[in-house]
Amino acid sequence: MATVTFLLRTIKEIAPMTVRLLFRHNNTDFVFASKTPILSTQDQWNIIKNAKRIKDAALLKGIEI
Repeated sequence: MATVTFLLRTIKEIAPMTVRLLFRHNNTDFVFASKTPILSTQDQWNIIKNAKRIKDAALLKGIEI
C-alpha cells in the first residue's frame, strides 16, 4: 500500500510544502519527494496536521495553492 505525506520542512515563516510518496514493490522500498506550490505557515501547518477534519473555512482559505 502506498502512503502520501505532506511535510513542511523549513524554518521560514511561509514556505512551500513537500509531498512524499512511499511504497514497496517486490520487497524494495521506494521514496519520492517533491516540493508543491502549496504555501503554508508554521502555525497553519501545526493546526492542520493535528486535525482530523478541518471545519474552519477561514483556515482552509488561508492555505494558498
